[in-house]
Amino acid sequence: MKKITFKTLLVAAAMTMGVNAWADETTLDPVGVFTWTKAPAITYDGAATSWAINQGGISGGKIGRYTGPYAIVKFDASSVLAGKTLLTATLDFDITAGANNSSINIAQLNDATFDPATVTTSTFDATATQFQAGDWSEKNSTKHFSYDVSTRVEAANVIAFAIYTNTGREQTLKNVQLKLEYSTGAVAKYDYELNAVDGLGTKIKTLASGDEYEGKSATAYFPYMFDEGGTLYTTATTPYSATFDKDNLTKNITYTEAASTIVAYMEGEAVASESGEDANCSNGKWGHVEGNKKATLATLPRGKYTATIYLKANPNRSIVLRDNANEDNNTNTIISLPISKTSPAGVYTTDEFDIINTTTIAFSGYTTGDGKTNQSADIDYIYITKTGELTSVSATVGGDGWATFVAPADLDFSGVAGLEAFTATTGGTTVELTKVDNVQEGTGVVLKGTAGSYDIPFAVSSSTAKGDLKSGAVADVEADAAHVYYGLTMIDGKATFAKVTSGAIAAGKAYFMLDADGAREFLTIAGEEATGIETVKAQINNNRYYNLQGVEVAQPTKGLYIVNGKKLLVK
Repeated sequence: MKKITFKTLLVAAAMTMGVNAWADETTLDPVGVFTWTKAPAITYDGAATSWAINQGGISGGKIGRYTGPYAIVKFDASSVLAGKTLLTATLDFDITAGANNSSINIAQLNDATFDPATVTTSTFDATATQFQAGDWSEKNSTKHFSYDVSTRVEAANVIAFAIYTNTGREQTLKNVQLKLEYSTGAVAKYDYELNAVDGLGTKIKTLASGDEYEGKSATAYFPYMFDEGGTLYTTATTPYSATFDKDNLTKNITYTEAASTIVAYMEGEAVASESGEDANCSNGKWGHVEGNKKATLATLPRGKYTATIYLKANPNRSIVLRDNANEDNNTNTIISLPISKTSPAGVYTTDEFDIINTTTIAFSGYTTGDGKTNQSADIDYIYITKTGELTSVSATVGGDGWATFVAPADLDFSGVAGLEAFTATTGGTTVELTKVDNVQEGTGVVLKGTAGSYDIPFAVSSSTAKGDLKSGAVADVEADAAHVYYGLTMIDGKATFAKVTSGAIAAGKAYFMLDADGAREFLTIAGEEATGIETVKAQINNNRYYNLQGVEVAQPTKGLYIVNGKKLLVK
């Protein structure tokens, strides 16, 4: 993106611009300023000299992400610029901050045809494009802000801006002006070009090109990394900008081939729901992921990876990579990158994470689990590095020698020493186990072996029948009123499936689900006779008597029964 750097033009500048090219300056006051809130409520006071602004944002291309108020400022430069050549346009204003860590955000409204004095809540629909954010102010101090809006005014002489903060801290806006510098005569231009070259100076590609008025300078931006013909190139040059004038028409930025292990690179503004401009960012832009949103990044095949993220500002919250296909934002986390209040902006790399099956990953802020999921975050760029191949998954067997497990992919148990895998079926009274060497993705299995952790290799494929066990999959499973869930537990040292009367089946574990009508308290595994009960996932505490097959006995006679999770001998 081209950005013009301000330079004061004196009358003598006409010598470099051409005959009769005099530079004039005009300062415009807004034709109207009013405040707008999401409620919505509109306040217009033609005599006002200051306006309160507060937390705002853009959602779906419209302002109104948060309540506001937003200050809506309109300028009309059409008469001043009629028959003239615009050289620079600067939006100036002052802000008095009401609290620390406040910010300034500016968006251009796409439609500036409204009349600030007569606009109503029913007709005002503020579609906008944010282009500036992140200037921090100190509490109870006043700061002057100037922003180059030359290309925006050049495209539309009647223009409107929304000015707001992205924090819930009120500020005061005042002294809003639009400063114009223009020429009444012809102005000569020069061409410029910014190139990416390799270490020998050979051109890789043109990064930016354009023209500018003689006597003025222009700024072009370049990326930290780019793909050219399937090869990623990266640069160590910062900041990511180059300035041109009439005496320096071409500049080169040196790039080298990036590590071949980098498999994906994304600019923040390309993947995020909002973007802003910053001269210190790659390509001069950054991306903002708003609350309760995810930015899709890349689709990754099976393997081991890390993610490197350049945070534009400290978000004071964890950065999270998620499984984009899973909409449950509290359970779709792949890897988190904790960020504290004292963590500065800059480059951060996650710990290594595994992708078992081809997965489209997304980026967002952290999940709190209390409804405030996917908190907003700002990024400059992010890239994914493949650190190795993934050949197996891990499963753990506890001290009692039994466990359930859900296969996240086709798996091969045949060569895993000390471990046996079984599919399981039930007719509602007992459980039949069938030993298997391999299983399909999503199969719930019973594991038997020495206590410890096992690496289970992926199978090329599997067609083994899945059995009756349900897969706990990603999220914890809560029982419903129509069904009874059974989880694996131990009865006097013997494996048994017992009714889950409270809590949940843990994610990644397998379970049986039967109709609630006539359901027994536990299902014995064929060959595993029980003489007592010690439940782990379920407790039978209802003062009722059950025989060793889990059938309730209304009038117990002599014999061994299970009562409240303990063995009881009736004489």
